Amino acid sequence: MLSGLPRDDAHPHPGVYPDSCSPQAWSASAVVALIQALLALRPAAPLRTIFVDPHLPEWLPDLVLEGVRVGGRTVDLTVRRGRGGRTSLRARGDRIAVVRRPTLQAWTTRRRA
Repeated sequence: MLSGLPRDDAHPHPGVYPDSCSPQAWSASAVVALIQALLALRPAAPLRTIFVDPHLPEWLPDLVLEGVRVGGRTVDLTVRRGRGGRTSLRARGDRIAVVRRPTLQAWTTRRRA
């Protein structure tokens, strides 16, 4: 049995039920969570500021986000991975400050080294 459905001659494969191929709500948010984690993106709408600490993996040389909303304003972000893993960041938009700031975990790790 899988998902409460027994296998039989009519249903020899597990997971055969009407909604098995429907998109799941959690899968839609996974992309947003991944991008937020890669950029360590933390919006601060009252300050009209976005804090970032981007780190792109080797398989992702650049990332372009268009129309990122912070409060009532929008900004476009372009992040590129250079040699040695260093990242460059470019922002264009409605007067939103984009501040590169290491996360607390990265700061404490660097300080110990």
